[in-house]
Amino acid sequence: MIIAPGRLLIRGFLVGGRPKATLHSFRHTFSSTLRDLGLSMEDRRVLLAHTSSSTTRLYTHPNFDLAAEYVNRMPGYGEPI
Repeated sequence: MIIAPGRLLIRGFLVGGRPKATLHSFRHTFSSTLRDLGLSMEDRRVLLAHTSSSTTRLYTHPNFDLAAEYVNRMPGYGEPI
């Protein structure tokens, strides 16, 4: 019996208590992780096999923790004026 990759993934995550994981959700996670590692939008577009960067942008979710880290690195940020 051959099990489709998506169904195998869902079975594995159900056992681990994560029923909402899908192959599609991995594409979102993959794109966001690559962004966090500094990979350009164009390189992520190629890896996700998108024809348009606007599609890739939809797959990339904001990382507010990373954004706060960058803001906090700004010289003088948080100091009294």
